[in-house]
Amino acid sequence: MAHRQVNPADVTLRPWTLSDAEALMRLGDDRDIWLNLRDRFPHPFTAPAADLWLAEHIDDHDVMTWSQKSFAIWWRDELTGGVHLERRENVHRICADLTFWVGRPFWGRGIARAAVRAATAFAFDVLLGLERVQTFVFDWTVESTGVPEGPGYAEAARVLEHAGYTLEGRLRHYALKGGQYGDALLYARLKSASAPSTARARPR
Repeated sequence: MAHRQVNPADVTLRPWTLSDAEALMRLGDDRDIWLNLRDRFPHPFTAPAADLWLAEHIDDHDVMTWSQKSFAIWWRDELTGGVHLERRENVHRICADLTFWVGRPFWGRGIARAAVRAATAFAFDVLLGLERVQTFVFDWTVESTGVPEGPGYAEAARVLEHAGYTLEGRLRHYALKGGQYGDALLYARLKSASAPSTARARPR
């Protein structure tokens, strides 16, 4: 059943706080979410894991010296997911890796699309020195893994394409999760292709 799409202006990015622990644990304790994120996102997502994860993602880096930025995704008065920007190093310092997730009760509502647009706008408009934002979409489908089960990548790919990202290629057997190899689709957006967002991010 199709869900009613949210107004992107109602989607807000804000810094994580310790009070997010309960909702984070409830939404994040989902294998399908874990399967499509890097290993720093725990599974199972227990209360101690939530406290540890929040301690690592509550920061106050200056925009001139930042290495990573994490935001909680809020829709109206509810926590719905998270988005993370991590700057690469050395000659790749003009690039940031983007990861994002939305809890299962909020899938299919356009929340991820609004959040990705807002995080990308924040990266280019507020954070200094970035020319490129990129993200990897893991493919656990049978075509990639040979195993006929697991979540596909189509929805995440649609989110990125609607947010102005371009598919640059497929990296074969680029991820290992749960003992299984998976491909990764590399999506990227350049600052020159940036567009305004209707969602809001609160810098810190």
